[in-house]
Amino acid sequence: MKNLFLFLFGRFTSTVGNSIFNLAIPLLILDKTSSGRAMGSFMGTTFLPALLILPFVGLYIEKRNKKKIMIITDILQFTLFFALWYHYHSYGFSIGFLTLFISISKVIGRFFDISSVSIFPRIIDESLYGKGNSWQGILDNISELTSPILGVFLYKTQGIESIFLLNALTFLI
Repeated sequence: MKNLFLFLFGRFTSTVGNSIFNLAIPLLILDKTSSGRAMGSFMGTTFLPALLILPFVGLYIEKRNKKKIMIITDILQFTLFFALWYHYHSYGFSIGFLTLFISISKVIGRFFDISSVSIFPRIIDESLYGKGNSWQGILDNISELTSPILGVFLYKTQGIESIFLLNALTFLI
């Protein structure tokens, strides 16, 4: 039961942080560039590396320790988001740095996502598998419903830097 709780809580906090971040980034790009084209180009460009590497991620993860991969990817994501916060705080907005950062983050995220899906049945008792899946679905739905509201609220009231730091911290939980 402890493994299930830790897994679900960690996944939920990371999902909420990422969802808030993923909503705020297009708002930031629109605010800074006033261009839907720039936002669309940015979103397509940052998605492409993760899409290209996806077929190989599963093969790599299959032969590795999934728990370690999840821990390492969380540490990497924390480091990247903290670096993004520092860069933005020190140097301001840079669409080039943001594009590079998000592209790397999305690739790392694929490793985490595939590891978490494949490790789920291995970390909980078989008797809790159905209950665990139900709770995972409930928490995913809560995240999907609350994150957009929280994202817009935080972006408008606290600014993008607070979202960078919040998302970094969610990877430590």
